Order: sequence, then structure tokens, then C-alpha cells
Amino acid sequence: MRASTRACIATGASGSPVGAAGHRYEFNREYEERLTACGLRITGETPDQTYVEICEIPEHPWMLGCQFHPEFKSKPLEPHPLFKAFIGAAYCYRRQRLAPLARQAEAEYFGGAGLQPARASTAGG
Repeated sequence: MRASTRACIATGASGSPVGAAGHRYEFNREYEERLTACGLRITGETPDQTYVEICEIPEHPWMLGCQFHPEFKSKPLEPHPLFKAFIGAAYCYRRQRLAPLARQAEAEYFGGAGLQPARASTAGG
């Protein structure tokens, strides 16, 4: 094992460099074929394609593993894109998970009296 700092080229949605790695662990390429056959997608590598820097599982709501340190490029009001994406995905997941409960509560509250909740009008006027 060795410490390193390497550039990373993302091959996912943006295709742009996202960070530099400084770590002591590496993705073992001997398992690449087996892991990718099971759904793992390698979306970031070093420019010479020697080392894997980012991998994802597309079927998962938000699973991403990276070898670089996005926290070093983040500020409280200017988060690294990975943190922004993670918070956004968590927010959407929570809304989807709670939507049935909200509908059930709405039906219980308004259903017995024959009332309907107020909805925003989309008609102009």
C-alpha cells in the first residue's frame, strides 16, 4: 500500500474531472469482471485507466464509492457536487417514502366529512 495523489476522470454523467485521490487502498481489478457483471458500474478512473476512483450501483437509490476526498473541496454554503447530490437524493427518497402516509392521513382527515383539501389552481385568471 502506498499514499498517492492522482487525478480522476469521471465517465458518468458529467465526464469531467471531479477530484484527486489521496489514499492507501485500491480497487482490486481482479474482481472487476465479477463485480460489474453483478451491477457495479465503474464511473471514474485515472486518466491512464490504471486505477478505479469512483464506482456506482445504478439500481440503488444512491450508492457511490469514491477514493478521493470531496470533503476537502466543500464549504458549508458551497458543498462538493457529491454531497449536494447525496442530500438531494435523500430528500427525494424521503418524500417518496412518506407520500403514502401523507395520502392516508389526508384521506382520514378529510374523507369522513366529504371535504377535500384545497389544491392550487393551475388555471389562469
